[in-house]
Amino acid sequence: MSPLQVELAALRAAGDAHPFTAPVFGELRFIGASPRVVASFLAGPRAAAARRLFDRVEWFAEEADGGALGVWTPPGADPVVLRVDSEGGVQVTGRTPLDHLARHGDRATVERFCAEVGLKPPGAASAIDAPDPEALLEAGPTLAAPVRPLSRSLVGCALLDGRVLIVTGEDYGGAHGAPITHGAVFTFSPETATFTPQAPLALDGHDPAHALLLDDGSVLLICRDVDDRVQAWCRSPDGGTWAAAGAPSGLYALGTTAFSTGRSVVLTGGGNEMVAVWTEGGWADAPELDEARQRDHAVPLGDGRWLLVNGFEVPEPFWEDETSATVFLHADGTATEGPELPTDENGGGPAFRRSDGAVVAWGDDGLTVLVDDEWSELEEHPGLHPLAAVAQAGDTVWALRSEDRALVRFDLMGLTADTVATSPLPHHDALAVALADGRVLFVGGTLFDNVDCEPQLWDPTRGTFQPLPGLEEAHQQQLDALGSRGAP
Repeated sequence: MSPLQVELAALRAAGDAHPFTAPVFGELRFIGASPRVVASFLAGPRAAAARRLFDRVEWFAEEADGGALGVWTPPGADPVVLRVDSEGGVQVTGRTPLDHLARHGDRATVERFCAEVGLKPPGAASAIDAPDPEALLEAGPTLAAPVRPLSRSLVGCALLDGRVLIVTGEDYGGAHGAPITHGAVFTFSPETATFTPQAPLALDGHDPAHALLLDDGSVLLICRDVDDRVQAWCRSPDGGTWAAAGAPSGLYALGTTAFSTGRSVVLTGGGNEMVAVWTEGGWADAPELDEARQRDHAVPLGDGRWLLVNGFEVPEPFWEDETSATVFLHADGTATEGPELPTDENGGGPAFRRSDGAVVAWGDDGLTVLVDDEWSELEEHPGLHPLAAVAQAGDTVWALRSEDRALVRFDLMGLTADTVATSPLPHHDALAVALADGRVLFVGGTLFDNVDCEPQLWDPTRGTFQPLPGLEEAHQQQLDALGSRGAP
C-alpha cells in the first residue's frame, strides 16, 4: 500500500477509539461511502461540475456538523485531502489525512497517534500545490480525464446467453465533464473473461441509471439527465439494435427504483410519489404512492408482488430519514401498504428473497426476515452499507465492502456471514453481477490514490480474484469507429 493508504488503514483500524472524535478535529466519523453533504451539490445548479469533481474523490470521514473529508486525485497531480464543509465550501486542506489533522487540529495529538501506530508524523505545514476545487466548480466541468469508467453511471445486467451487458455514460476518451454524447456499451463473456465493445449508444445528455432484462431477452436502459428527466432505450433481443423507448411524465431525481416484471418495467422513487410502467406500448402513469420515497430495494416475492423496502423519505440530504414503512408494488404499478419494519434505522441496506420465499433485509441494527408478510424480531448481524457491491447467487450473497475491501459471504438460509477474501482493488460503489457458473464479476468503482478500479472476477471455488483486462482498449476501438469523439 502507498503511505497514504497506510494512513487511512491505521485511522480506520482505530475505530471508535481514535483520538479524532474530539471537537478540535471536527468529531470525525470514518466512512466508506459518499457523504450526505455531497447530495446537496448533486441537486444544485453546479451538479454536473460537482459530480465530475467528486468522482475523483475517495471519501474517508464525515464531521459532526455535516462536513466531509476525502482524498482527491486531480488529473496529473498527486492526491490531496479535500474538505467540503456544511455551508458548501470546498478546499484542499492537506497532503494526507494526518497532515490535514495536524494542520487543523492538535498537532501533538497527531504525533502521539503516529508514535502509537508506527507511522511517520506529518512534517511542518507548507503550501500545497494543487488545483483550486472551488475554481473548478465555478468554471464548470473542464477537467481532463484519463480513460476509465466510473461507477455512478455504470450499469449492467446478465443476459439470457450468460454474457453480461455493461453500459456507461462516462464519455471516456474526451474531456471529463463534457456533455455525455455516446454511452460506451460492452458485453462480457464468462468463457473468455473478456470485454467486447458494441456499437456506442447516443444518450443525448442522459446518464444510465438502470439496465433491466426482459423475458424475451431485450434490455430496457433507463437514464436521467441533470434536470431529472428520464429517457429510456430498448436493446433488441439479438443485441443488434437500440431503439428509443420513450419517457414517463414527471421528473425523477436521484435514488429511483426500477424492476422488471418480465414483460414490463416499473419505475418509482427518486424523491416523489410517482409510479410509471413501461411496456412495448410505451410509458403509462400508475396511481401514486402514499408518500414520496427514494433508494428503495425492490424484492420479487414470486406471487406477482414486489416489496419496496429499506428506502428513505424524501427530505434531503441523502442517507437521512430512513423509513420503516414498506410497500407492495404489483406488475401494473398499483401499490398496497406493506408490513412495517421493526426498526426505522434501516441504513439503506440491501434485501434479498431466499429460495423458501422469505425476504432477508439488513439494517443498521441487524437483520430481519419477512415470512407470510410479517417481519421477525431484529437479529444482531454485521451491517451492509448501501453502496457495497452486492450480488446474489441462489441463497448466497457476495458483498464487497468499500471501507476495508473485505469480501463477505452471507448465507441467507443460515443467516451467517464469513469474510472470505480481501479485494486487491477498492471497488467502492461498483457493479457486481453473479454469473451462471458461480463466479462474480466486479466492474467499476471510484478512484483511490491513482489506482484504477479495473474489473475483477471472483472465483469462489479457487478463493481468488482474477484481474481482467480493462475497458480502455476496448473503448478506444469504439472511438476509432466513431472517427472522432462525439461523432454521430
